[in-house]
Amino acid sequence: MHRAALKAARFLRTADAHGRDMALYQAVAETLGYRANSLPMRLLAQRMPLSTLRESPDQTEALPFGAAGFLAPDLHEKAPADTREHLRTLWDTWWKARGRWESTHAIPWKAGGQRPANHPHRRVAALAVLAKDWPRFRKLAFSRPLDVKGIIAYLSKLDDPFWTKRHTLASAATARPVALFGKARAIELLANHLFPLALHEEEPFENYLKLPAGTLNEHVQRCAIRLFGSEDAAGIWLKKAAHHQALIQIYRDFCLEDASDCANCPFPEQLKQWRQNLS
Repeated sequence: MHRAALKAARFLRTADAHGRDMALYQAVAETLGYRANSLPMRLLAQRMPLSTLRESPDQTEALPFGAAGFLAPDLHEKAPADTREHLRTLWDTWWKARGRWESTHAIPWKAGGQRPANHPHRRVAALAVLAKDWPRFRKLAFSRPLDVKGIIAYLSKLDDPFWTKRHTLASAATARPVALFGKARAIELLANHLFPLALHEEEPFENYLKLPAGTLNEHVQRCAIRLFGSEDAAGIWLKKAAHHQALIQIYRDFCLEDASDCANCPFPEQLKQWRQNLS
């Protein structure tokens, strides 16, 4: 509940400054970036506003890729033959608009160490595809109570003729389709952004507790082992998204703040005080 309140406050600060749609757009971008590129994706969303993409539907893909620094005049020449026309179209569109949107400060993308399906090119593509169908997504995201199954189904089925079978702008087509916005990312978006806002707007907390956990990340795993001794012992607290969020908050509030590596951790004493207060 504490972590959800913090996240809701962050969303509302962005919404107060830029509007609810822009806050949601930045939240989606951040989620798509995974851990390595969450900040670069948020920077991109700030540089290329949703309103611009909605006003120029024929440029919805070219503008984000150009602003991200991923387009070059010779890119299509290095790409497979079946992608060259698409890339040429992107460049021709960006070339006319780049005077307004090009920045001298490069976004610090991290491509190394990423699974091919998580390459920054695909993350930007997913954001562009979602921007094209924004009214439908917005309705789902701001529904009360949240339509969890509807949101997961919608995001899991997002596709694009080019990107459903590509890992990068210049890669060859894959043998099988690759999800643009998989179920695990949809759960992360719900847990990190949509539910915190909904809870602030009186969504029943019981609905949040029903959300299954997404991918077990490093911070959740590390905190679970420190608190319970092993993943097996922590198993009951690894099944729900809310539990993951709680473990992440404990990790940030205590593990990252205490250099003693558990020896003098104040968390056990804090728990003791909470239990006394509750009793």
